[in-house]
Amino acid sequence: MFDTRPVVKDLFDFFQDNPDYSNLPRKYKISVNTNIYNAGHAQINDLAFIPATKVIDGQLVKGFHVLVGGGLAAKPYLARQLNVFVRPQEVVKIAAAVTNLYRDYGYRKSRARARLKYLIADWGIETFEKKVLEQTGPLETTGHDEFKGWNAGFFYGVHPQKQKGFSYVGVSVPVGRIAANDFYAFAQLAKTYGSGELRTANSQNLIIPNIPDDQVESLLANAIFKRFPIRPSHFIGYAVACTGNEFCNLALTNTKDRMREIAEFLDREIDIDVPVRIHMVGCTNSCAQRQIAEIGLQGLKLRTKDKKLIDAYELFVGGTLEGEGKFNERLKGRIPNDLLPDVLKDFLIYFRDNKELGESFYAFSNRVGIPFLQVLLDKILKSRTQEVG
Repeated sequence: MFDTRPVVKDLFDFFQDNPDYSNLPRKYKISVNTNIYNAGHAQINDLAFIPATKVIDGQLVKGFHVLVGGGLAAKPYLARQLNVFVRPQEVVKIAAAVTNLYRDYGYRKSRARARLKYLIADWGIETFEKKVLEQTGPLETTGHDEFKGWNAGFFYGVHPQKQKGFSYVGVSVPVGRIAANDFYAFAQLAKTYGSGELRTANSQNLIIPNIPDDQVESLLANAIFKRFPIRPSHFIGYAVACTGNEFCNLALTNTKDRMREIAEFLDREIDIDVPVRIHMVGCTNSCAQRQIAEIGLQGLKLRTKDKKLIDAYELFVGGTLEGEGKFNERLKGRIPNDLLPDVLKDFLIYFRDNKELGESFYAFSNRVGIPFLQVLLDKILKSRTQEVG
């Protein structure tokens, strides 16, 4: 809706090296976003400023609504909205007030509860809002929410910019993994064809902005787009994975390599008319945002009959940040790593064969319900387990 970079810089300048905020209870995530498709995943941030408008003194003013108290991990919460409308020049004031409350009242005795979401859950949103306004003074009440939907952070393809004569290009980076030489190659392309700028998306992909329209075709003729396409397949292009046990000592399983293998397998085996968002995480901390995926896969260890520990996964279905948002729900059953690709294949073939035209997996899971999907998974697991003895 408008460029938020000046607002972000104001926030950065206020908080950076500010001794008043040098000892917050734990990590603290702030999102400032005016993309009308909620590319900032507002509902899972501690503090989020989202696009809004309000008519004030006969003039249409562009600004923000404010969400507080979102977060994932083992006990996820969706952020709640304060009854305020904030002009861009008021963002720092609101951010300072919210952060002051977190600093002064946030829980410190237990690391597991040292997040703003727990404070707001205990106080209630009305009490928290009252405390904020005590610091800021009176603010305008909410105006009109400008969100039009949720794009899950995907910007694939070529799109016109607001700046006439320029386009941006959304590029798929499979499961967010890219070698240094390939990243350098993209930087060179951005410099040659655009403004030298690259942007990252929280879907673990790239955006090349500021490409003159008459240069787009030449840009896309580069061979690198064969490996990093702008129109990826429906599984690998929408697969997200955390770092996994390759580099993280909290993760119980490999995620990056495994997610890519599975997504590429599904693309070979299943022809489908809609993308399916699959997120894989290696532990309950959920760095790959498992809870908002249409299909979430969470790694764990499983002890076999002969007492060996093997990698396994639990399956979650039906997550979204459309509207107010909804976290996905766990289906019972632990799926051994070696069975996971075929179990997902059978699960998704049933979806493909029984969905309505254009129906997403999220919509399908809502329509058929969790109990039905549990029965379906039970049947698939029983069949696949019998096949391997």
